[in-house]
Amino acid sequence: MPRSSCLLVVFFVLFSSLAIAVESAAAPNSDPIYQQLRNVGLSSEAVTLKDFTLKRDAALFHLRSGTVCFVAPVQGKVTGAVFVGEGNMTLDPPLAIKRTL
Repeated sequence: MPRSSCLLVVFFVLFSSLAIAVESAAAPNSDPIYQQLRNVGLSSEAVTLKDFTLKRDAALFHLRSGTVCFVAPVQGKVTGAVFVGEGNMTLDPPLAIKRTL
């Protein structure tokens, strides 16, 4: 087989493999779980609160009165909530350098 024909065959095989790999690759951000998280909305579940305190890491949430609406679960897990009402949050950073900023 002439050298130019051999190179042409190798090029064709490599190009065909690349085309198959590109066609089989998933589109960016097409993971169904990612799409659910990206398009999450509020569920119908809500709780009315009065004088509720929640501590998370360096944050302290004091919810005086209002309603917490939960986001729809993704794979059976609730990933967030929205509070509408009266309350406040304080933050006590664990590193002294962060407290002065």
